[in-house]
Amino acid sequence: MLGHKLYTVGWICAVEAELVVVMELLDEEEDGPVDAPLTLPSGQYGTTSAASVARDMVRSFPNIRIGLMVGIGGGVPTKHDVRLGDVVFSSPNRRDGGVIQYDYGKAIQGQGLLIKGSLNQPPTSILTAMAKLRAIQTRRGHNLQKTVRSVLAKNERLVNEYQRPPLETDKLYKSDFVHVIPSETCSLACDETKVIPRSPRSSKKDSHKVHYGLIASGNQVMKDAIVRDKLALHEEVLCFEMEAAGLNNHFPCVVIRGICDYSDSNKNDAWQGFAAMMAAAYAKELLLQISPHKVEAEKKIEELLADVCEPILEMRENVGALKLRWKREDELKILDWISQWFLECENLQTWLHSPGTILYCPGMPGAGKTIMAATTIEYLSSKLDKSAGLGYVYCNYQKRSQQTTLNLLASLLRQLAQLFSPLPDVVTSLYLTKDHGRQSASMQEIVDTLHTVVNMCTGAFIVIDALDELEATGSCQSTFVSEIRRLRDRTMANILISSRPSQRSKEMLESCLT
Repeated sequence: MLGHKLYTVGWICAVEAELVVVMELLDEEEDGPVDAPLTLPSGQYGTTSAASVARDMVRSFPNIRIGLMVGIGGGVPTKHDVRLGDVVFSSPNRRDGGVIQYDYGKAIQGQGLLIKGSLNQPPTSILTAMAKLRAIQTRRGHNLQKTVRSVLAKNERLVNEYQRPPLETDKLYKSDFVHVIPSETCSLACDETKVIPRSPRSSKKDSHKVHYGLIASGNQVMKDAIVRDKLALHEEVLCFEMEAAGLNNHFPCVVIRGICDYSDSNKNDAWQGFAAMMAAAYAKELLLQISPHKVEAEKKIEELLADVCEPILEMRENVGALKLRWKREDELKILDWISQWFLECENLQTWLHSPGTILYCPGMPGAGKTIMAATTIEYLSSKLDKSAGLGYVYCNYQKRSQQTTLNLLASLLRQLAQLFSPLPDVVTSLYLTKDHGRQSASMQEIVDTLHTVVNMCTGAFIVIDALDELEATGSCQSTFVSEIRRLRDRTMANILISSRPSQRSKEMLESCLT
């Protein structure tokens, strides 16, 4: 029996049928209880549930380096000729990492599809194995159906649900045809004249294909052929599913889907078992191409999640503390008064409407500098155009070892870059040149990228609170101010800086608006 700390690959399923397939295909079964669920809780689907399962799995198996999301999905019948029983592998292109997240609600309201983001591309070890397997299958064909038949021969209890249905049940209906009787299957209720004729595939050995391209993920089942075709036209999507986007950029995984329907209103559950089998069979062949030492070279998912969760938890604590303070009635009155006064003052109005201006706001401890900074941020958030940039930094003396000039500028870069979807090319290029984020960027690389991103905005505002909290004995404070001034000079960004009054800050910020 292997200890939980020895497992390096995690395999996630969405429904019970997919889990059954995995248990049949894998070579050995662990004895004893397994704490992390391999499948989503019964009756729960979507991106949020997938994220929860991934989180619990990493807690129970802390050495996991890569993940597989394997199961069924809805196909998109385009020039790629995706058919029932085929397999789709989430393969990255120049812009997207293999999986895009869409907001289906926008489509229902007739406002068009909203692409909300893209997962990062799968780990290098998986992409290398995929390329090798793809080359092998191009030369010799694949053995997926042979694998399925072998599994069913060993366990006849699964035959009825998991064997391939008759090919004549693979019917593609015209996009404008809607299934009218929800309780009936298509074979009984659908108009056969609406079926699109397709030629049989020539090779009996590979009567089902493996496709490589984009998978679209959302929180609702895609059952609209017209919406399906729109997304396929604009994004070249091959498949729709409901869980992958919940795994996000910080859970390095690949998504593999067996096609069980055509993402339309036509009801056909007969292909689900076979499609799950085909996807799992491909996933197994993929894993056999990955050397264990290459998996070990990947960063632990637990470490990746920790890098993300720590600042989020810290932010929640800060926000929670601020909310508790704001609940006090006497402080609310003071805040309202200060906010109104500050927003109406002449210097702030001048700063707001004068590109390239630095506004210096000195004040004694407890005078309300942080409140004014927060007020400015809240005001700008509600008033700025979506194409304008807003970034802010709250300096903290207790975190002076972490708040270096490089880290502060990187924080501003992240805030401004995330305004764009997709991310600016300069940001993506920097990430790729740093071995997909495994290496750190230099100060000059961060500075140059930040300047480029700010110049992409139609105006940019940066708020720096409590400059005096930065380490003053070294060069951090002066270096940071120098870089901020250089940013202003090269981009005409508007900068607001609050600080306790001191001779040092006065000298660094001379000639600024106060």
